[in-house]
Amino acid sequence: EFDDQIAYELATLLSDQEEFQKALIYYKQIDTLSPDFEGYEYGYALALQAENDREKALEIAKQGIQKNPFDAQLKLLASQLSYELHQPEQAEAYLLEANLFIWKGKLCQFVVTHFFMAKSGNSGLSKELYLILHSFCTVVLSH
Repeated sequence: EFDDQIAYELATLLSDQEEFQKALIYYKQIDTLSPDFEGYEYGYALALQAENDREKALEIAKQGIQKNPFDAQLKLLASQLSYELHQPEQAEAYLLEANLFIWKGKLCQFVVTHFFMAKSGNSGLSKELYLILHSFCTVVLSH
């Protein structure tokens, strides 16, 4: 019986050991037998890139982005692969999207941290500034 979690862990371990050809066997099994397995595309694309199959790596990265359009790490990889494949417009678009998600995440992390600090009385953040940041964060995340 195929266990996608075990296959993913083996593929990751083999990639960490730079045994990319062996890792690709497990990534291909996941892709074929369990394509809805969450998050395998990043490692798969990296292993393909290490084996100089950038076209397939970009295809896998795009597949992952299709499933999770908020994955900044995967968008950064897609940007790099696009650049390596001499697709500068696509590389720039992925890079801008990735940076936007990273900054949205940092902003919201800041707001949440200060919210809890304010509740405990340990924040120098004024209530008015907190409300402005909270509103801004809500708007940013909705787009």
